[in-house]
Amino acid sequence: MKITLMKNFILGFKNKKYNWDQFLMIIFTFTLPQPAPFQPTYNPDMPKNLLTQGLNWFFVIMSFLCIAVIVWAGVTYATAGGNEDKVQKAKSRLIYALIGITIVISAYAIIQLIKSLAQGNIFPSPTF
Repeated sequence: MKITLMKNFILGFKNKKYNWDQFLMIIFTFTLPQPAPFQPTYNPDMPKNLLTQGLNWFFVIMSFLCIAVIVWAGVTYATAGGNEDKVQKAKSRLIYALIGITIVISAYAIIQLIKSLAQGNIFPSPTF
């Protein structure tokens, strides 16, 4: 099939039927490697892995958000200039951010504990 197409193309090129861009397009079509067809495979652990990765991303994003609020509270406190209203807002933001980061760390620890219990390796045996 390819040989016949190339032969017809070369004959057409000699007879000035094709131009250079068509020549290059056909040459690259025949010489470039063709990608392998996509064959999806099902992994039975895929939902568990997606859930784990999703939760990990959630904890990372929430941790950065809490740290950003702590920095924001610090900047607000530093630029309050003696204004009691701004100082109070900064203190409340700092307290809420610390509560938030405590909740995030506790939730992560609880999930890791449940994961370890489900796998049965909460108390690994010592190896000598």
